[in-house]
Amino acid sequence: MRSRVRIPHGLPRLFWGEAILRSRHAYPDESDLPSRPLRSGTLRRVWGLFTPYRLQLVIVMILVLASAGLGIALPLLIARVIDVAIPTGDRDQLILLVAIMVATTALSGALSLIQTQLNTTVGLRVMQDLRQAVYQHLQRLPLRFFTSTRTGDIQTRLASDVAGTQAVLTDTVSNLVSNSAVVVSSVIAMLIISWQLSLVALGIIPFFVLFTVRVGRRRRVLTRDTQRSLADLTAMTGETLSVSG
Repeated sequence: MRSRVRIPHGLPRLFWGEAILRSRHAYPDESDLPSRPLRSGTLRRVWGLFTPYRLQLVIVMILVLASAGLGIALPLLIARVIDVAIPTGDRDQLILLVAIMVATTALSGALSLIQTQLNTTVGLRVMQDLRQAVYQHLQRLPLRFFTSTRTGDIQTRLASDVAGTQAVLTDTVSNLVSNSAVVVSSVIAMLIISWQLSLVALGIIPFFVLFTVRVGRRRRVLTRDTQRSLADLTAMTGETLSVSG
């Protein structure tokens, strides 16, 4: 029995299969790929992949924000212990603050666990949807496509390239939201504690941003080279180990 292929709602049925396969077929050497800015239409199509899982994504975002808030609460509680509870010798307040710290840590860990589970589940389902769409598109391609394209290139698109969609959700999106929430809440907490030290700390951020941008560009090149090498390896393995080879 053939399994039903679930295509994300609101997307052309073969859009993703065609887009993924066409990029490597049109440019055999990825170094020739033109550098094009990311368009809003592309972002809408990417979001269309996650449309069937809107509820899960909303829950993930809420959990990310809650975890970030709890993470910032700990330094404030520690500051309260050091500045108030210990100097005044207030044992009851000290016990209460420590209990809140333990509960906050436990709750933060539980929220992170649920967030990771939802992230992974949605990422795997999106990857499955996209992989099925690519495979469905392959069944409709003419024979000349397969004679002019290496098998390793097709397998790489179907396997490792599609798997990158999972990393978009489990790593990029969740980390972007989490880090943004942490930055905002951290700046607020720093200003509450000491605005003078906060200005000093914020002054060195541009240097880290510049370094991160440079590293990101280098990683992009390395990732592209890695995917191209993986396609070469897959093609060579398939050709040398197959019966026809």
